[in-house]
Amino acid sequence: MFLGKAIDSAFQELDILAPAGYAAGLKLRFSGPALVRETYPAKWKEHYAESLMAYWDPVVVWALANTGHIRWCDLKIPDPMGVFKQAREFDINFGVVISTGKISKRSMLGMARSDREFTDEEIEQATEIFIKIHDLVTERKTLTFNQAEALRLIAGGDLHSAAAEKIGISESALKARLKSARVRLNARSTAEAITRAKEQNLL
Repeated sequence: MFLGKAIDSAFQELDILAPAGYAAGLKLRFSGPALVRETYPAKWKEHYAESLMAYWDPVVVWALANTGHIRWCDLKIPDPMGVFKQAREFDINFGVVISTGKISKRSMLGMARSDREFTDEEIEQATEIFIKIHDLVTERKTLTFNQAEALRLIAGGDLHSAAAEKIGISESALKARLKSARVRLNARSTAEAITRAKEQNLL
């Protein structure tokens, strides 16, 4: 199975476990996460972003300082902006935060239900799934400068011949760079490689 397919398949399992939605940030770093996946309602995501809640969210604060998992109701962290209260206005009532990885490769997941608390079994299952996703993402390799440059030009709309001319190499050499980028990203096509590279903030 291609790496991207394995990650997508794992996220589909979380879709079932978190009917009110979830937000996952993988391999967090100063420049941003390597991969983000959100399924919360669009109106809540917009409100959350506009209010800059990520800077105050107890879920984020806990996940940056801890690894493991905890129900939102058990968090003993100040909520000065009333993130949880505001979330309930969007029918996001019960949740769990899961955090894994070293601080330099920390990944976090906040997941929610509207009807009840998550069971211990559901939390264990979600933790296992999320750790698998984290491991898959952190195993990804970076692109070389030449591979990224070739992908960037094609992503920008250049044909192979035009891209090769801009770089100053032959068209066959350009295709070789694209092929090596596809292999490194476990992509079946250049279009898929571009998508995966963008997901990982490599372009």
